[in-house]
Amino acid sequence: MKSTNILLKEWKNFFRSLAPGDIYNLMGAFITLCGILVTLIGAMTSQMIVLIIGIIVFLISIKTSRDRQALAESIQEPSDKQQLLNKQTSIPNCLWYLADRDAQKRKLRSAFQKHENCNTKQRPFLCLISGKAQEVHDKFKECVVVERILPKLEHGGIRGDDNIRSIENVHITNFPKNINELHNTLFDELKDVLPFCPPDDSEMKVAIRLAKENRTTVVCFNIYTQSCQPVKKVIKKGIVEFWKKWPALENYHCNYRLLVFICIRYPNQSEKSHFLTRLFKPSVQQKLKRELRQLDRELKDFAQFSAQFNVGAVVLEQLEAIKKEEVIKWLLDECSKEQSPLHLTTQQIEKAIDEIERLYKKQSHENAIPMETLVSELKKILENR
Repeated sequence: MKSTNILLKEWKNFFRSLAPGDIYNLMGAFITLCGILVTLIGAMTSQMIVLIIGIIVFLISIKTSRDRQALAESIQEPSDKQQLLNKQTSIPNCLWYLADRDAQKRKLRSAFQKHENCNTKQRPFLCLISGKAQEVHDKFKECVVVERILPKLEHGGIRGDDNIRSIENVHITNFPKNINELHNTLFDELKDVLPFCPPDDSEMKVAIRLAKENRTTVVCFNIYTQSCQPVKKVIKKGIVEFWKKWPALENYHCNYRLLVFICIRYPNQSEKSHFLTRLFKPSVQQKLKRELRQLDRELKDFAQFSAQFNVGAVVLEQLEAIKKEEVIKWLLDECSKEQSPLHLTTQQIEKAIDEIERLYKKQSHENAIPMETLVSELKKILENR
């Protein structure tokens, strides 16, 4: 009986190493052999029958166990694939707002590097950008600048996205009547969006609080031009002068930087007027464009401007609606990246381009599509692929 147990143990180890098909073949051969032995040795008939039955039951249990394991793996496999598919189709929101913004990115990157090389690098750096409201300036600031440009600069306090703090956007819709009121409005609105700032804090206290953050802080003021009519020289006297007077500290933390975005948002409807009217009685939008062009000319000598106004600044190209060629270029560029979240096959890319072509053939979108509208349409095309 003891030898029988040892034999069963050895057989058990042997059968575990076999594939299911081999087990069936071996089972048939073994049963045939046992039948022959039973015929030859009649005295051991009852013991052999019991042994054969035991072996058959054992083999069946092994097969059942393997079938269950294979079934479990087959059930788990689709779940893993679905999880991978979900991961691949999870497209970051900022990715949609990158089309046709290369010129602005290059100019901003160049200006900020100049700012870092000046003695005023820990003074405010102003980025002025204009365009129709539907070009979503705040998304440009967040998606193009904060998410893409700043973490890659590796200057001063910018050492990856963990060391960048983007403050809630400020919206100035009720514009003040004069420059002094504008300065007060800018400061009051800034305090409102700073979570650690009591309402009665002075400019010096706010400056000290920001500096103690010891990192790059990004604030964004959205100015709507419909309400700018009473104020003259909004750009130079109203905005640049305000930050010129921003309190200077004796000792700055080495990683402290302050980036101020001034987003000038024009009405979505294009202005239509005779050229003589535009010449002798320009609109608020036309006046602001002239002021921005003048400031941009002064910034040609960046070092002199920084020394004069004690700030850094850049005037970016106006945000425009996106042309079809730029959208296709953006799509191909993103799909060519190894770690792009789009993960489109060649066939899917061709299908997406066809749908983009059809989108631009619509009468209302013959030449270019505003960013706000374009993002909504691109999501329909690419998220439902």
